[in-house]
Amino acid sequence: RLTFLNRLPPSEGKAPVSFFIYADRSKILRVLSNLLGNAVKFTQGGSIEIQIEKNKTQLILKIKDSGIGIPENELSAVFDPFTQASNNPFRDARGTGLGLSIVKDFVKAHHGSIFVESTPTQGSCFTLWLPLEDHHVDKNKLDFSELVEEDSMNPTLLSSPSSFEELDLAPFARQVPGRSSLLIVEDTPQVLQALAYVLKEDYNL
Repeated sequence: RLTFLNRLPPSEGKAPVSFFIYADRSKILRVLSNLLGNAVKFTQGGSIEIQIEKNKTQLILKIKDSGIGIPENELSAVFDPFTQASNNPFRDARGTGLGLSIVKDFVKAHHGSIFVESTPTQGSCFTLWLPLEDHHVDKNKLDFSELVEEDSMNPTLLSSPSSFEELDLAPFARQVPGRSSLLIVEDTPQVLQALAYVLKEDYNL
């Protein structure tokens, strides 16, 4: 069983706190889906905490889990292409080891940065920094044309072995007129359920 915790700064008066960034929406969703998906995948029970704050120029988002963690001697390479942690229970079953590498590339393309802190058996914390709306770069400088997509590197990924189980997705099936529809494709049931939980308030799934 997983517990999800959302940590937001206190409201300013009666109005909720808002954060605005200039970004490619699909790329940022890909970043968040990957980070949250990893947190769910590698946390067998415990908690996942999502914390959002800001300073004068940047949005700061942290995704912290109480999962298996990453060995200290492997932290420096965690964003390198084709790298998977040695204690990754899924390393022989699926994936290319490109997920976090693509995350870092997408973040850098937005002129942001990402860091990780981790302790084996205690969990990991990924911290994402992105420029706020008033400090964003010219949209013409956001160039994603040279970024490599994970799917293009592994066209047989969908045939990788995996353990499917029947999920009750009925709570996420509510259709709200006027909302955009989003199709989520994910072969890890727990990750699929977590993504649906996070996105259900903004999309028809």
